[in-house]
Amino acid sequence: MVKTRSGGSPRADTLERQASLENVVEEENQNVVDDERVVKKKRGRPRTKEKDKGTKDEDVCPLCKELVEWDVDAVGCEECEAWIHKSCLFMTDEEYEGLIAGDSEWYCDCCLQNKANNVVWGSMVGEGDIRAELSRIYDVIITWNKNLFILPRGSSGEKFIKELTKLIYFFVNKTAWESLSLKLVHVFIPLMLQKPSESSTARNNAKYLSERLEKWKNGDLKSLMDEAQAIQFKLKQKKQKEVTSNQKGFCRLMMLGKVGQAMKLINNEDSIKV
Repeated sequence: MVKTRSGGSPRADTLERQASLENVVEEENQNVVDDERVVKKKRGRPRTKEKDKGTKDEDVCPLCKELVEWDVDAVGCEECEAWIHKSCLFMTDEEYEGLIAGDSEWYCDCCLQNKANNVVWGSMVGEGDIRAELSRIYDVIITWNKNLFILPRGSSGEKFIKELTKLIYFFVNKTAWESLSLKLVHVFIPLMLQKPSESSTARNNAKYLSERLEKWKNGDLKSLMDEAQAIQFKLKQKKQKEVTSNQKGFCRLMMLGKVGQAMKLINNEDSIKV
């Protein structure tokens, strides 16, 4: 059974019930109180482990490091018994309600990875295979031209932040992915945010990001690299044409004695090869 905690104020709800049932007999009032206790139990009070100062280990969200209060929606991991805010998981209301209604157990990303016998991602099995592929991709990425779009709003942007947070979480909490997590971050961002074209709109960027996140989830790095390499190839072709055009313009202006205008072409950062 998934352990959850729901928002809202139980105290306020109880006072409202009492105000609306002032003329009801004592026996009926007692039944209402009993029903309220059952609801609280279904919401799932977290197991408590008192510290010296009266705080609770399980009540600290491992993602934001803030206390998980009674009036905030949260989900409890069956393995490590940690409580994580629903908002920190970027979980929708539908997903949260589905967990409450279901009977399956819920595990945090860290425990899911630790429960696996091998580090597996797509067709890559083992830490060595994944590290070798990430290193190969990283060596290519550092030669790319700057071409990232601004993170779009909406579900695709939230999923991007959720995945990036998970990668950092792998490192901070010393999971089986710890040695790979930082390289994953360095590869993840440029692959996900590669701008498809100069005229690409925010809506198109969001569409591309959603598709890329799905490929990333499945470990389809080859498809992601093929797409990014094609974008970079077109970008480099355009840059080369601009450089050639600036070189011709510089020679023409110098022959006309327009030194000032010619020097502006030299100082144009877009024509400088880094």
